[in-house]
Amino acid sequence: MGPGAASAELVVGSPDTLPACTCALPRPAQAGASLRVSVRSNAGIPLATAVVDLRAGDRAIVTPPLTLLAMEGYAHLKPADRLAVQQRVWSRRAFVTIERA
Repeated sequence: MGPGAASAELVVGSPDTLPACTCALPRPAQAGASLRVSVRSNAGIPLATAVVDLRAGDRAIVTPPLTLLAMEGYAHLKPADRLAVQQRVWSRRAFVTIERA
């Protein structure tokens, strides 16, 4: 797949977790691969990521709920404050990239 070859969709789960990401493939995967799905800001900075193992024949890339990067620096915050930071970071999302892990 090249740039713009497919579109990704964020699938919202529960309010206290980040969405998962689904990307329909234009044709079934020819071979298996380990892929990193990253949600990035307009500046290209990765904000959240997930790794998924694609199998031959798969027709979509489906991640588990995404994980925000570098949140361990906020572990000292109360849960409500940590959630506010997560929401602020998540609000900067702009596009998704998919690459080999």
